[in-house]
Amino acid sequence: MQCHYISIFSIFAIVLLSFDARAEIQQSHSGKFDDRFGYHLFDPHSISSNLQMVSLDKKIQFNSWSGVFAARAWHEASYINDGQEYPNSLRQADSEELTLRDFYLQYKVENTFIRIGNQQVVWGEAFGFFYSDIINPKDLRDGGFRELEDIRIPVPIINLKYSLDRFSIQAIYLPKAYFNMNPLPGSDFSARIKELNFANTLSVNRNLSAAIEPANGEYGGRLSLNTQGIDTSWFFFSYLDRTPHYTINSSSSLPNSISLDEHHSRIFSTGATLSYEKSGFVYRLEALKTFNRKYTNIIFSQAGVPSLNNPFSDESIFVLGLDLPQVEKFNFGFQYSESSISDYFENSLRPQVQQLFSLRASSAFSDNHTGQVIYANQTNDGSSALQLEYLYSGFDKIEFKLGADFFEGASSSHFGSIHHASRIYTHIRLWFSDSTSQKSESSNL
Repeated sequence: MQCHYISIFSIFAIVLLSFDARAEIQQSHSGKFDDRFGYHLFDPHSISSNLQMVSLDKKIQFNSWSGVFAARAWHEASYINDGQEYPNSLRQADSEELTLRDFYLQYKVENTFIRIGNQQVVWGEAFGFFYSDIINPKDLRDGGFRELEDIRIPVPIINLKYSLDRFSIQAIYLPKAYFNMNPLPGSDFSARIKELNFANTLSVNRNLSAAIEPANGEYGGRLSLNTQGIDTSWFFFSYLDRTPHYTINSSSSLPNSISLDEHHSRIFSTGATLSYEKSGFVYRLEALKTFNRKYTNIIFSQAGVPSLNNPFSDESIFVLGLDLPQVEKFNFGFQYSESSISDYFENSLRPQVQQLFSLRASSAFSDNHTGQVIYANQTNDGSSALQLEYLYSGFDKIEFKLGADFFEGASSSHFGSIHHASRIYTHIRLWFSDSTSQKSESSNL
């Protein structure tokens, strides 16, 4: 797939340069190197992360055309170095990765916008969690509160948009469906499928994409309006569910081992978002309805033999958010969300109602010192998550971050089930950027 889009990008680059060989080309390059080291705060008191990551980004601007090429490579050494804690399957699957990120050609003139290639499309207003942000699949292997842009997986999209002063309409088409990358058994954040481990060993066969065929194409649209300072939007999306439901693979041998397969059925979502600012207060609202989503629950025979069932249910989500005006150097934001499914299934992997309250507070103590606190409470089960971060940016093109993640609650609760993933970490980031502008004398870029 990626090779095909490299070819498409090259063809478009040659075509756009052929329009005017004397036109000015603006180019910019940027990159960053991240090094993170984490340590578990509780038993087993071991290394939680030893991550090195390189990200590169190139942008080209040519009249009404522009292009972006971004790639990322990372290596997670903790899975290799700490062989007693992490299983071989996890080390083989998630120790290293090289991927394309944003990789697209864009044409923008007056009111028309066209973008083709790997990209991110964001329709939500909420911070810290994904609600109406349903277009791109997510990389959920490393839990905690991370930058949403880093968690999204850019995928090939044909993105068309027409805008006026207070109105815009957008249409998207995805020729190939891609799915969330979930943590595998044995990783710190795999607790959400632990209920399915009714055997001595558990394995999961990831399903990261669907075949390219008309039946698997995904499409959606969004209508946005700004009037009297109120930004509203209405959208719909027909797609293959980013979240899997599970079946038992025929290779399973209960009670010794169980192997699960991920499946993704077609669903339809429709929703609305709203944001409004007045006197420094920012009010946010999201509402989302998803139809015919498949869930997974455990059923037991009369002899007590477990098996899996995948019933349908509709899901309703609403989110309320409030950002307060800055007080001296402090910023505060609050958010409440609720997700409910229309039918409850006994021994389901999720409760019928999930309620989450979250708080975000940040402060710039000086030009180079910043602190942030994010707190989330799963009110339906009493579990909570807390992230503390301190950032120092006084060095030239170097940032230093010190942070901690705490997950608390009963062992069966949402955050309590990953209590062992609580960690303290350091994060060093180095970056560079430069830009050039030149006249093109040929079609050779």
